[in-house]
Amino acid sequence: MGPVYKIGLIGYPIKGSASPALFRKYSLERGGDALSFVYELIETEDFDEAVRTFLADYCAVNVTAPFKKRACAVADTLSDEVLATGATNLLVKSASGIKAYNTDYLALRDILAGRSGKVAVIGTGGAGLAAASAATSLGM
Repeated sequence: MGPVYKIGLIGYPIKGSASPALFRKYSLERGGDALSFVYELIETEDFDEAVRTFLADYCAVNVTAPFKKRACAVADTLSDEVLATGATNLLVKSASGIKAYNTDYLALRDILAGRSGKVAVIGTGGAGLAAASAATSLGM
């Protein structure tokens, strides 16, 4: 058996999050091995505590409310979509440090590609920033 990757979700409140089950389902559908990763909730109101837990024990974390904007400061490298949105929902450890991504932006840009018109964005949190930035990047 190969290495076991420890992945988490930081945010608050997240007790009822479907992320662990969705991650497992997605991984298995693509030929992943359920024994090759552990996906856990890191639920705390204290952002600094969540980051310490990530740094000590996890290779990557998803980030959700209310931490998507603050989590940018944890990264050594910000992807283009994080620079565009000012928010991240994925932190990954690498040989060159922590990299930040915004998969909300990437997914919304994919969904909106080829469409035209106006888009209404409700909310100003990390997901709202991703939606507005993705739509704007497409001229919407």
